[in-house]
Amino acid sequence: MRPRMWFTDLKHKDGLLLLVSLALMLLAVLLAYQRDRRLGLNVGDVGDTPFLSGFYADELDIGYRYRWSTAHSEVSFIGAGSAGPAFVLLRAQGPGVQLSARPITMSVSMNGVTLYPPVVTSTQALKDYDFEFVRDESTPPPREIKIPPGPLTLSIDTSTFKPPGDARNLGVKVDRVELWQDGADMNLPPLWMVIWPLVLVVGLYGLAQFLRQPFASIVAFVLGLLGALLFLVLHTANQLYVAAYLPPVAAVVGIAGLLVWQRHRFWRWPQAVDALGRVRIASIAMLGAMLLYAIFALWVIPNVDYIGHADYAENAVIARNFVEGRDLTVDYVAQFYKDYPGITHPAETWPLLQPMLIAPFFAVFGPQTWVAKLPNLVVLLLLAWAVFGVASRLWDSRVGLLAGMLTLLHPYFFNSVLYPINDLAFTLIFFVLAWLVWRQLAPPGSVETVPASERPPSVCRSNVWAFLFIGALAGLLMLGKPSGAALLVGLGLWTIWTWRRVYLPRKTKLPVRDVLFAGGAAALVLLPLVTR
Repeated sequence: MRPRMWFTDLKHKDGLLLLVSLALMLLAVLLAYQRDRRLGLNVGDVGDTPFLSGFYADELDIGYRYRWSTAHSEVSFIGAGSAGPAFVLLRAQGPGVQLSARPITMSVSMNGVTLYPPVVTSTQALKDYDFEFVRDESTPPPREIKIPPGPLTLSIDTSTFKPPGDARNLGVKVDRVELWQDGADMNLPPLWMVIWPLVLVVGLYGLAQFLRQPFASIVAFVLGLLGALLFLVLHTANQLYVAAYLPPVAAVVGIAGLLVWQRHRFWRWPQAVDALGRVRIASIAMLGAMLLYAIFALWVIPNVDYIGHADYAENAVIARNFVEGRDLTVDYVAQFYKDYPGITHPAETWPLLQPMLIAPFFAVFGPQTWVAKLPNLVVLLLLAWAVFGVASRLWDSRVGLLAGMLTLLHPYFFNSVLYPINDLAFTLIFFVLAWLVWRQLAPPGSVETVPASERPPSVCRSNVWAFLFIGALAGLLMLGKPSGAALLVGLGLWTIWTWRRVYLPRKTKLPVRDVLFAGGAAALVLLPLVTR
C-alpha cells in the first residue's frame, strides 16, 4: 500500500490554510498601521479626487502639479487610524503680485477645530506650512486641542482673489497635504480597513479554485501570502490610496472568487428558484433581507441630522412635549415655527398617530432627531413583511419574496424613514385592512394558493376576532390621516357591492354582529381623540 503524502490530503486542509492566510493578512494590516504614522497626499496627482472637495481642476507648474483652493476646501484622510493627530503639513503657494495685489491668508481646521497658528499669510514661493494640534507655550493650560471623533477631515479656509480674465475665485496653490499622527498611541485601523483586506484574501482563495487539488490550495495560500506582503508595501508607500481604492478592488475580487468557487452550483439555479417557492425558505430569505436593510438604515439614519419641515418636525415636537408631560402641545404658532415664550397650546395637526408612534421611542432613547425616525423604520419593515405575506398567499412565495424586496428598495419608502411622515403608517394600515376585508368576503378556496400544510398561522382565529381587528385598523386609519374616512367609505361601498353580488344570491345572512363588533372597535380607538 502506497504511503499517503501530505499534499494528497491537502484538500481536507483548505479551511486551515484559508484561516492562516486570513491571519497573515490581519497581521499585515495591524503592522502597517503601526509602522507609518504619516498620511500624505500629493494634490493634483492622478487619483486624488476621492480625498478632495472644494478644489479646482489640477494644473501643472514647473516641477509639480497642484490645485487651486477655493474659499473653503477640504481634504479627507480616508482610512486614518485611531492614533491622535500630531500636526499637519501644508505645502502651498500664494499668487504672484501680478495676479493679486494683496496677500492671501489661510486658516486650517480639523473636524471643525482650528489649528495653530490660527491664521498664516501665504508667500509667492512654494513653502511648507506647519499647523499644530497644541497651543503655543504662551497660552494657559490646557494647551492640547481635542479633536472630535470621526473621520478626519482637514478644512482649508482662505481669502480669495479673481485673476484678470478668469471668472474663478482662487485661494492658494496646494501641492501636498500631510497628517502626522501621534507615535505614542496604539494606531488601530478602522473596521472596514480590516474587513476589505480579508475579503480580498477570500476572493483570491476562490479564484484559485480554477485549479485542481492539491495545487488550488497551495496557490491560494501563496496568493494570500503575497497579498499580505503587497498590502504592507503599498500601505507604506501611500496608505490613503490603499484605503480609498482597496474596497472596490476587494469587492470585485471577492465577487469573482465567489463566482469561480461556486461555478458548479450555477447550473442548478432552476432548483434554487424552485426552492424559494417553499414558505420556510422564502421566509428566511425575506427576514435576512429585512435584517440587512435595518442594519443599513440604522447606519444611515444617525448621519442625516435633519427631520424635515412642517408635519415632519411638528410630529416630533408633539411627541417630545408629550413625553415631557406637557400634553399634545406645541410651543409655536403654526406655519411660522418661531418660538414664543409663554405660548403653549394644543397642536393644530389633529391626526396624532405619528406623534404617538414617536413618543415611546423618545421615552426610551431621549428626544433626538434620529430617534424620531425609528418608528417609521419599524413600520416599513412591517409593510414589507405584509406585502410578502399577502403576495405569497395570492400567488406563491417566490412572488411574495420579489414583492417584499421591491417594497424595501422603493426610494420613496426609504425617504419616508429619513423624513418621518404619517404616509408610511397610513399605507401599512390600509393595506392590511383592505386585505382582511377582502379575505373575509372572498369565496372559500379562492384566497390562498399555498398548500394548507405550508401556510403560516392565520392572522385571525375566527370571524369575531377578524372583525374586531378590522375595526381597530379602521380607527387607526382615521388617526393616521383625515383622508382615511374617504378610503373607508370606498371600502365599505365595495364591500356592500361584493356582498350583494356573491353572497346575496346564495341567501347568506349578513353577519350583523361581526359588523357591530368592528364598528365598536373603531369607535373605541377613536374615542380618546373625540374626547380631546
